[in-house]
Amino acid sequence: MSSADILDALGGAIDAPSATKKVKMSSGAGNKAGDPPTGMARELYSLLGDNTPPVVTLQSRYKEKPRFKQKAARWSSTPFTNPARSDALVLKHWTRGVQTGDSNAGTSSSTGILDGSASSKSGFASFDKHVDVVSYTSEEYSTYCDRTDWTKQETDKLMELCRDWDLRFIVIHDIWETSPDLGSRTLEELKDRYYQVARALLGSRGQSTEGLHYDLQRETQRRQYVEELFKRTAEEVAEENRLILEVRKLEAYEKAVHQQKADLLRLLDVPQAQGSIAQYQSSQGIGTLVQTLQAADKQKHKKRPSEAATPIANGTAVGAGPVTSGGSSSKQQRWRRLSPREERERGVGWHEKLSNASFLRSQKILVLKQTVANKVAAVMQELGLSNVLTMPTERTVRKFDQLQQKIGILLEAKRVCDKLENSDGKDE
Repeated sequence: MSSADILDALGGAIDAPSATKKVKMSSGAGNKAGDPPTGMARELYSLLGDNTPPVVTLQSRYKEKPRFKQKAARWSSTPFTNPARSDALVLKHWTRGVQTGDSNAGTSSSTGILDGSASSKSGFASFDKHVDVVSYTSEEYSTYCDRTDWTKQETDKLMELCRDWDLRFIVIHDIWETSPDLGSRTLEELKDRYYQVARALLGSRGQSTEGLHYDLQRETQRRQYVEELFKRTAEEVAEENRLILEVRKLEAYEKAVHQQKADLLRLLDVPQAQGSIAQYQSSQGIGTLVQTLQAADKQKHKKRPSEAATPIANGTAVGAGPVTSGGSSSKQQRWRRLSPREERERGVGWHEKLSNASFLRSQKILVLKQTVANKVAAVMQELGLSNVLTMPTERTVRKFDQLQQKIGILLEAKRVCDKLENSDGKDE
């Protein structure tokens, strides 16, 4: 679609010359007719056809020239010396400042201007730190540092290397091993000798020896252990990781067992011992304990109270004859068993096993299956009965369970009869 078609669709609302006017694009000098403008690919230009090409925005390929508002600082070549050198070598470096004299003159530490004095120190001189290594005389060595397995020549060489290399024992050991006039020593032996000499000298001078303890045997074992770990194969590492996981599983299992055991003991609620066992340690105390246990055992195996005597709810007894009150405790009373009617009237009941905690009587109602319970509830609703007991006594709960069971039996019988009737109808 060309621009003329667009103008025709708009109904000539736009001025024809302005609509068909092509935008002049910046192009390089010497471009021929039909060549694409600068910055546009030839394939893209050929897709435009007779349509007006869009304006191409060209970005500058060069950065803008910076504009500094302040003047450039002056730098001068300044001589300096290195305190770590002993030959007083003078070198030069560039410093920020104004040169006002001979180029070999020094600079002021505050202004950075050469003042003609001695050369300045290097800026890295503050990092030239050395460890204070103890030194000794021949008398001190023979008195405090003499050992049979170390000669004075070896000890002097060791202290010299410690002073030169700032107690870098790895480097000191390498140099020691490459020296032909020195015997073979391990890294731990070199450390032990240095700390032994330092402790002996500082202790003789009354100075603190804190931090100078070195355990040769322990360090030797530690290094051997590290070397063994370093020499492990990939299979050994995998096996060790597997064993570590197994140990963690066992620890977790043991912790869970202990927790379960603690929970079980908490549920059992074992009473804590309150008395002392000192009274049962003698033979007489043991005999007393045996008699007490036997009496308690006899109390457990006594006959049921219903077979022997039955108390009445108001605290008196029902006997075959007259019962005297206020008589001596030696007089034996005769008891009789209550009749079922009297037990119902007085609310007396017998249980095989009593629960430790209190409970609702409605909890003893028989719970049916969901499908059977829905059908039983529907039948009871048709009969005008409620499936919730208003007063769930022992008798009503028992009767309610019997009613539910009988309704369930009737429903099952009805289901069987319907099934038989359906099978007879199909046979006919």
